[in-house]
Amino acid sequence: MNRFAKSLAVATLVLGAGVASASYPIYSTSFEAPDYTAGNSIDGVGDWNVPGGTVTVTANNGGTNAPVGGGDQFVTLSAGSTLQRTISNTDDVSLLWVQGYFRGSGSSVTLANANYTDTNASAIVHFSQANGIEMEDGTGTGTAGTPVQSGVALNANDWYKITIQLNFTPNGSSRKTWKLWINDSAVPSGNQATLGFRNDAVTKLNGFQNLAQSQSLFDDFRVVKPILGDANGDATIDSADLIRVLAYVADGVTDIILKTDSDIDADGDVDADDVDHLTMMLAGEM
Repeated sequence: MNRFAKSLAVATLVLGAGVASASYPIYSTSFEAPDYTAGNSIDGVGDWNVPGGTVTVTANNGGTNAPVGGGDQFVTLSAGSTLQRTISNTDDVSLLWVQGYFRGSGSSVTLANANYTDTNASAIVHFSQANGIEMEDGTGTGTAGTPVQSGVALNANDWYKITIQLNFTPNGSSRKTWKLWINDSAVPSGNQATLGFRNDAVTKLNGFQNLAQSQSLFDDFRVVKPILGDANGDATIDSADLIRVLAYVADGVTDIILKTDSDIDADGDVDADDVDHLTMMLAGEM
């Protein structure tokens, strides 16, 4: 199975990606009740599978383990556990976002010394105690690539918002590429890396996998296709999006997915030009 493998406290994030029209978002969960029950295993719930270790739904204790993004619950992975889920409806999507919140101490080994054997992966993100969050610049052939440091250190008490953009359209070098944002900031800071897939034969995201070397937390996972002009993320383009873009021009926008969908002219900023472009889109002039 082509996988998006993520190791949180452990090690890596590996994406295998896809293409085709699909609903928006393609998949999303915050692990909340009534679908998920605090204190229970997540195995078999919502099509999640736990082939090793224990993965349980955890209720907010009001303290240091509070979940992110609101809600009352998140998922706790025991050391040595694996959490995975099949992802469908990613055929024919040339650009895809994968996002989730992670928390943990990271792997005791660096990416250079890790042994990720998946040959059908696109992106790999590694969580290292020594080097912080690392990325793999893939070879395209299925073999291990070159480690690239994000410049973001790990604090076991902090949540990290990990956003990956998978681009299945080959660039001028006939390579498929991916990019990483951590807490909505491009990495490395000031010079975002455009990285190659581990295997350029990967055409879609078939699944997700989270590997935990030490206890780690996981929350608010989603797979999203881009919709240019959908500034409020409700999968439709209407007057509400125009209102939201006007607000972004005045106050700014941090979420990288919403920012990209609001940047109609693709100049890297959400500004008055994007208001004009969205107005033209709504009027059927674009």
